[in-house]
Parts: sequence; C-alpha cells; structure tokens
Amino acid sequence: MRFVLSLLIGLMFGQNPLLGDTLYTVTDIGSLEGNSTSGTSLNNAGQVTGSSIISEGASHAFLYSDGRMTDLGTLGGLSSTGAGINNSGQITGTADTSDGFSHAFLYNNGVMADLGTLSRDRYSGGNAINDSGQVTGFSAFAQRPDLSNPTHAFLYTGGQMRILGTLDGNDGGGTAINNQGQVAGYSVSSDGTQRAFVFMNDQRTDLGTLGGRVTGASGINELGQVVGTSRTEIALADHAFLYADGRLTDLGTLPAPFSSGSPASSSARDINDSGQVVGSSQIFFRGNFHAFLYTNGSMIDLNDLIDPALGIALSAATAINDQGQILANGVRGANNFGSAYLLTPAANVVPEPHRLPILGLALVGAFSLLGRLRKGLCSQSLARL
Repeated sequence: MRFVLSLLIGLMFGQNPLLGDTLYTVTDIGSLEGNSTSGTSLNNAGQVTGSSIISEGASHAFLYSDGRMTDLGTLGGLSSTGAGINNSGQITGTADTSDGFSHAFLYNNGVMADLGTLSRDRYSGGNAINDSGQVTGFSAFAQRPDLSNPTHAFLYTGGQMRILGTLDGNDGGGTAINNQGQVAGYSVSSDGTQRAFVFMNDQRTDLGTLGGRVTGASGINELGQVVGTSRTEIALADHAFLYADGRLTDLGTLPAPFSSGSPASSSARDINDSGQVVGSSQIFFRGNFHAFLYTNGSMIDLNDLIDPALGIALSAATAINDQGQILANGVRGANNFGSAYLLTPAANVVPEPHRLPILGLALVGAFSLLGRLRKGLCSQSLARL
C-alpha cells in the first residue's frame, strides 16, 4: 500500500520512476594530475574554478573552460584554491605565498595577483567576485593579546582592500557578492554566536536565525536573495535557508526514510537569479550527504535527475548559473578520487506531449491496483469477523 501511495505521489508531482527521465547530462571536468578535484564556483559561460590535487599535500586552483583545465599556480608557495569566478572568467581564491602565509588573489588574463591583507604580514582569502572585479573574503585584522588573529570581511575594489567589519567587532568574513556590490557574510561574537549579514551602502543587515545560535551565508543573487545554513532551535541540526523579503525560510532536508532518528542536516551553497538553490543534504539510509536542487518550493535529490548507469554519487552541489547548469562534487563507482561534475539541463526537462498518454496509463494502472488492494484488505477484515 505504501509503495502504491508513493508511486501515485511521484507520478502526480513529477518524481516519476516509471518514465525514467534523465533531466541532466553530466560532464566530468577532469583533474590537473589525475587526482581528486573539487569544484567551487561556476559562471554563466559554464566556466568552473576550484582546486585539484597535484601531489601529496599540495593542490592548485584551476580554470575549467571549453573542456580544458588550466593550472593557475600559486603566489610562490605550495598550494592554492579557486573560490569564485565571474562572467569574464576572472577568479579569486586563496594561495600560499613564498614566506609561508596565505593571501587572497585575483586571477585575470593568465596572471595571479596578490591582493594583500588588512594587516601587514597576516593572512587573507578571497571567496567571491562580481562582474566588476570586486572581491570579498576574509582577512586577519589585528592580533589580540591572546595572540589569536581575528578576521574581518573585506571588499577589494579599485585596487584597494577595504574593511567591512563585522556585526559586533569580532571575527567574520565575506562569502558572496552580487553585481550591485551587496556582500553576504558571517560574523562571530565573543560568546561563539555566529550570524549572517548583508552589507550594502555602509549598512549591515542581520539576517537572523532559524532559532539556533549559528547562521552563515554562502550565496547571493542579483535580487539580494541570500542562501546559507542556520542552526534550528528544536532539532539542533543545521538547515539550508533562503533569505528573501526580509524573512528567513527553512528549506528543510531531503527525505531520509529508515534513518536512525537523529536530526538530519542540510546546507545551501548557491542561488541563481531564478531563485533556484543548490546545496547538500544528509541521507542516512543511502550514505552521508547528497547534492540537492531546491526549485518551485521542493528539494530534489540531484542523484535522481542523472543517468544511474553512470555510477556517479553526487554529495554536494556548490554552484548554479542562470542557465540552470549545476556544479556538483561526488565520486564515480569504486573510485576513491573525488571529482567535479558539470550538470547541464537536458532537452526533456519538461515532459514532452507524447509522454502524457504514458503518464495517464500509469495513473490508471496505479489507481486500479490501489482499488484492488483496498478491496482485498476489506475482504480480509470481513473474514476475521
């Protein structure tokens, strides 16, 4: 009975195992040296950045474009990672310097430039870049008496790194920026409470929480809608959220039937201008985490929208562009190396007219089966009397 009900729900709301539609084609973007690759950001041209392992203990930032991966190098040190890419192919991230620090960088036309820090000889990192080449991220600001190094959010614009500060003067950083110059970020107070904020015109807006003490922003679109992760009050689990029209909405998690009963977690990573959200959600009965797409008010497992014959398990979706392409990380088969995949919407995202009769027949058959099951159950009940 439960199977039939699930089948009916799936048929009515588009989760249709009988039709077996593959809604996304999948491209493995490869690696620099045949090792693991992790993708972090995607632009509207389908270009990707992230990091790829080149040797034991070292990874390099890359640019993936037109089927080719380019090593971006470092700032003289061992490793680097790409974190954000704009529609011109400019990239920001973090790279090791020759003196042992890590600095934010801007990669443009084959050159990696050191963006420096907010305080001399300290560390920084770039997290996002808009189409004007403005960069946001985090930077050590001033050493405390206890020798710790708090970080503040920054905006790099006009060749200078400008401090954006935090909500209460403690640790924080910028994580996303749109073309209007709105910066989304996080701020950590002295008592360990973390809040997400949006910075615009010298004003910081606290986005609130889902009831817990920890909230962080990770993506912002051109409408000023923000996504991220927030701790819930009752379950004490982290949930993906969408901030729009001054309100924080809990996006929930993917269903986990047969779970251990422990609260599941999810996190949102990016949002496009259509309001589609991608991220990762915990799945207890099939593994740890699965990549998701949140669209039209529903959270969908991306593993159900690709060809199962590929043998790919997608654990996290990290970016989505305005064409609906998705960047996701995962593994293929028994391969121990992590890979980054570019998912492109297939031509049959919307069911074609010739498939509607099939859907109708499936519904008729399912309802007929449901009726027979109910009749059988009633007969069994009467027999017991």
